[in-house]
Amino acid sequence: MSCSWRPIALVSLFLGTAMSAGGRAQSAQLVSTSLSTIQRYPTFYHGRTVALIGAPEEIDGIWRIPIDATRTLIVLPRDGRPPSRAVELRGLLFDVGQLSQDDTRLSASGLRAVVETLSRDRWPARNTLFALTAATWVDEPSLTPPSVRTIALHPQAFDGKSVTVRGRFRAQNLYGDLPAWPRQSQWDFVLQAADAAIWVTGIRPRGRGFDLDPTTRRGAGAWLEAQGTIRFEDGLPRLEASTLATSKPESDAPPAVALPPPPLLPPPAVIFSAPLNNEADIDPTVVVRVQFSRDMKESSFEGAVKVTYAEPIAGPAPPFEVNYHSGTRAIEIRFKSPLASAVAVTVSFGAAITATDGTPMAPASITFRTKG
Repeated sequence: MSCSWRPIALVSLFLGTAMSAGGRAQSAQLVSTSLSTIQRYPTFYHGRTVALIGAPEEIDGIWRIPIDATRTLIVLPRDGRPPSRAVELRGLLFDVGQLSQDDTRLSASGLRAVVETLSRDRWPARNTLFALTAATWVDEPSLTPPSVRTIALHPQAFDGKSVTVRGRFRAQNLYGDLPAWPRQSQWDFVLQAADAAIWVTGIRPRGRGFDLDPTTRRGAGAWLEAQGTIRFEDGLPRLEASTLATSKPESDAPPAVALPPPPLLPPPAVIFSAPLNNEADIDPTVVVRVQFSRDMKESSFEGAVKVTYAEPIAGPAPPFEVNYHSGTRAIEIRFKSPLASAVAVTVSFGAAITATDGTPMAPASITFRTKG
């Protein structure tokens, strides 16, 4: 029996583990962004430590920032009361609709009681209710001089304005700094500085003394200075550049953010399968679907899923492909030829399979019988 692994989406090559939601280990690496960008790309920012600009208003004992007519950010301060003005808020962000109602992080952060007060009997849908937990704040940074960070925090304020910014060359988002690619040309690339990043379009990354390839990591980390006009489209700011040159490295250490330790989550487990365990009369052309209780590390399935026949006379099971769907926390097993008829089939999951935070799943299996 052989197994071939195929990721469900090529976007994972660019976003790494950033697209994982729910069970991802808590990270204290700060990412500067805006509420507009978060509501456009909620899965990318879910479970990340973010910095954003906002003016929380206390309503019925809950600090809130409206995003639009249907979306709200609630702020759970670590200590004290936020000031009644716009500030730079920092904390661990959740899209509440992406959390299951039994997620331990709800209780650990005090978020459960707030969500139950706001949503009453209906759990919020995805991309409707956001929460910034263990939130702290500092004064809102000045917009001058413009920088990659101030543009990420205030994209609307810079829309249409001419700026000059400096940052590290990060190729075509090969480090997962941003949630999407504007696809203006094959030469688009990312500049990153401090805890923020921005797309640069309209110019090829080469000039006097440098010629960089956006499709590889070779040359990544080189400091560049770009001048052009900011365009804020589809939730992302980008710099439509007119000139590009090398620049001296800058001291741009991101702000340190201390967060409480993440709550321990239970090990992942199989919670549903189709066919069901011990189900009979299954078509030999079946596509096996298995759902898990946690967000899973998709690469951990490689080589850890086995399919065997109970009756040796049937020979080996046919080769198959395993595709992981992060949105449903499920895999699909597609066989390259039909299974044998009238035979018991066992699908086994080895101990190498883990959740996105590295928590291993106990070995498990399901068995079903094909019709014949």
